[in-house]
Amino acid sequence: RQTNERYVDAQPFRINIWDTKGIKTWDSSIIDIVRQKNPMCVILCASPGSFANDKFIRGLISECVNFNIFIALVCTNSWNGSDDKRKAVMQDFHDLLKSYNQNIYEENSIHYYGNIGLTAMVNSVEYINRRLDIEKPKSGIGTLLFGIMKSLNSDKLLGWSYTLMENDGFWSQMQAQIQDFFAGEFIYGKSILWSLSRGKTWCQN
Repeated sequence: RQTNERYVDAQPFRINIWDTKGIKTWDSSIIDIVRQKNPMCVILCASPGSFANDKFIRGLISECVNFNIFIALVCTNSWNGSDDKRKAVMQDFHDLLKSYNQNIYEENSIHYYGNIGLTAMVNSVEYINRRLDIEKPKSGIGTLLFGIMKSLNSDKLLGWSYTLMENDGFWSQMQAQIQDFFAGEFIYGKSILWSLSRGKTWCQN
């Protein structure tokens, strides 16, 4: 777990990140965190060709839905595998979320399932396969972070925005989308969220 404490209007503000990277035993302790801590969102990652305990994953998603916690199912290292393996991961993600919400739409290669969750593919580093002469740039991170941002309610949106505060690449890359989103959601000059967005995006100009 990583913890970062800040102050907003003289009030303490804490960001906790629970990272299960490398975990070998998926048990109820993960679900307990969801129940007890009410996180801003849950991000579940799988790479092409990977596998997980399907029964446990379904239980985790069910808990997120019950507690109104947004869940992002993300195919990572998306180019590190065949098209079939990549499609299989995304199909599994679709099957996991479609039963909870049929209001599905696609935007910027991200599929949204109402206010339940989303599915996405990302490549956080450049992918190079010299044997097959394939080069793919890193992609999808900015749109994923923005997709989560615009899917959260106002309380969790504040926390998510502060979590991304020091990610200058995100605010710069997604500047136009962020400005349009906050302009449509909040009254100019009346919202701390609008002020936060304005401060991070306009300073890039």
